[in-house]
Order: sequence, then C-alpha cells, then structure tokens
Amino acid sequence: MDNGEVKRTKVSRGTGEVKGHLWKEILKKQLKVTEEYFNKTK
Repeated sequence: MDNGEVKRTKVSRGTGEVKGHLWKEILKKQLKVTEEYFNKTK
C-alpha cells in the first residue's frame, strides 16, 4: 500500500493457483484493492 501497509491472504487446499472469479473476490473483499492497483505494484 502507499502507506507501507502489507496485506496478505491465504488460500488453502488448492493447486497453488487462484482462478478468475475467486481471485477478484479476494482482491475486493480481503485485500481491498483493485486489480489495476495490484498489478501496478508488483
């Protein structure tokens, strides 16, 4: 985040890859960032 805050999420019992709709829900509800913001700050 711009203020130095680090947000994390955990996905259990999976293949290690989060697909489509689930990923968008994680970004929106858990991390509270847009996909554009996430992609620009990698």
